[in-house]
Amino acid sequence: MRKPVRWMVLAVWLGLLGFFTYRQTTAAAETPGLATAVAATEDNDENAQEWFGIYIAMPNGEKTKIGYTVSKRTETSVGFQTDESTYMRLGKLGEEQVIRTESKILTGPDHKLQYIDLVTSSDKMKFKIIATVRGSDINLEIETAAGVQKQTLHLPEPPMMQDDIALLLVHEGGLHVGATADAPFFDPTTRRYEKAKVRVTQRLERPTPSGGKLVAYRVEVEVFGMTSVAIVDERGRMLEETMATFTLIREPRQTALTANWSAKPPDLPELAQVRVEKPIPNARDAKLVKVRLTGVKFDDLPLADDRQTFADGVLTVQVKPAPSKGAFKIPYRGDDAALWKFMKPEPLIESDDPAIVEQARKIVPEGADAVTAARAINDWIYKNLEKKAVVSITSAREVLLLRRGACNEHASLFTALARAAGLPAQTYAGLVYANGSFYYHAWNGVYVGEWVAVDSTLDQYPADATHLRIVNGGLDKQVDILRMIGAVKIDALEAK
Repeated sequence: MRKPVRWMVLAVWLGLLGFFTYRQTTAAAETPGLATAVAATEDNDENAQEWFGIYIAMPNGEKTKIGYTVSKRTETSVGFQTDESTYMRLGKLGEEQVIRTESKILTGPDHKLQYIDLVTSSDKMKFKIIATVRGSDINLEIETAAGVQKQTLHLPEPPMMQDDIALLLVHEGGLHVGATADAPFFDPTTRRYEKAKVRVTQRLERPTPSGGKLVAYRVEVEVFGMTSVAIVDERGRMLEETMATFTLIREPRQTALTANWSAKPPDLPELAQVRVEKPIPNARDAKLVKVRLTGVKFDDLPLADDRQTFADGVLTVQVKPAPSKGAFKIPYRGDDAALWKFMKPEPLIESDDPAIVEQARKIVPEGADAVTAARAINDWIYKNLEKKAVVSITSAREVLLLRRGACNEHASLFTALARAAGLPAQTYAGLVYANGSFYYHAWNGVYVGEWVAVDSTLDQYPADATHLRIVNGGLDKQVDILRMIGAVKIDALEAK
């Protein structure tokens, strides 16, 4: 998938966490759009712009266009430059929201990443990241409405752009069934590094409109626990790619801009449910929930903790009574080194920002015990943040500034305010039950002498047992949930 579009898929998913999920479609070797893609390759100009329609799968299996992307790749004296613009139109709770990206990516002659300048904007939200590679280090400048943050990441080896792997295979002997490659991949939106596994699985031949023949290959790329499927021609040019429920189809410029659009974009919350046959009565009061999880691999996910157990595919969540008084007065001054890491600022969780610190002081009474402080922060966020879906990646400082967001914004602000007040805190992400279905969601864990799960979006202290925690942490951890999109199945076994 084109680089910024792949990043947008992550941004859209993480930005709308708690409002929707997708229904996964099985990526077959041939799809209805492949004929259009073949026709669009008739232009042999290497310097021409490449246009793609962006489609999302609906519950009935049909694809609806939600956007387009245009890119141009040029060879420079030191490698390659790719410039790309993307437009996506999405529905949320009856409203329409437009997301745009602009990016410039520089790679060396070996296709290793050198530089990224990526801007994503929607409504009043803007997220910009500049990444400069120096050896195996990546220097990041992350800009939101709250300002600029800098970070340097040390990677095992310089990353390669995932889309360039097919080109590398072409240059090293040509694409052929059975060819494989491993390549270090870096996603700037989540700051996640992982080896991508690439394999060529099928050779295809298709007639072209001019009477010729086009040879293409099915290329699978596995990264972040998910597999994307691309169809590329012998020159390494992408014809089509599917990731989760998103599909890109190569199209002529006019088709990408004007054809196949629906009158209104699909309303994503309508696609949000992981339905269960057995309803959970009085879900917000549930103290014990058992569910069976199937459909994806869970073995490498940290599902067990003081609140949850996971065995033989069954996840059991039990809510203990929350302590009425904290075990310490804030700030935490204990000697548990494991807790101190949950007191530190991090990118997008700016617990040391003056505005965050000042707000924490206003919320939490001086000399308060841990429970009083945690409850006060949870209550303040619930009452003061407008519940509104945000299609962007936001920082805690930005959430405080704008006073709105979905559960991810609520959770990030809670983590920042709690840490600023002197409470160890972290973000949880997983699923929560509502109205007969489970929805992807984010909430918090806060340490008050023991860890307590709290939900400032739903005004819960503690959070009910239908909160199924899948991962702990920020965007770099939350990306592990992507494997579940449209694939996970949940059977409710017990609730009380």
